[in-house]
Amino acid sequence: MLMGYEVICDPECVDVGTTNLTGAVPLAEWPGRSGKNGGGYEYAFTGTKIVASPTLAPGLGINMATQQQELAQTICQAIDLLNSVGPVVELVLG
Repeated sequence: MLMGYEVICDPECVDVGTTNLTGAVPLAEWPGRSGKNGGGYEYAFTGTKIVASPTLAPGLGINMATQQQELAQTICQAIDLLNSVGPVVELVLG
């Protein structure tokens, strides 16, 4: 809001019944994204958008100290864990 934006378009807020097809919500009233499995979201402002990235719940993670040949498998496990929280989303500001 400090950058002059008043509205955010979030696909989770689309409501066909009220004809809010863009998911536009006043930024001051936007509740943010909610993650699954105890995870959450962290946000980054790009200048025109907010990028919401999933975060893991405390204590849920993978030991990244693995052998070189296991690295690809470990990275795939980490990606699967993050995807279980929710997708990375780019939210348009207006």
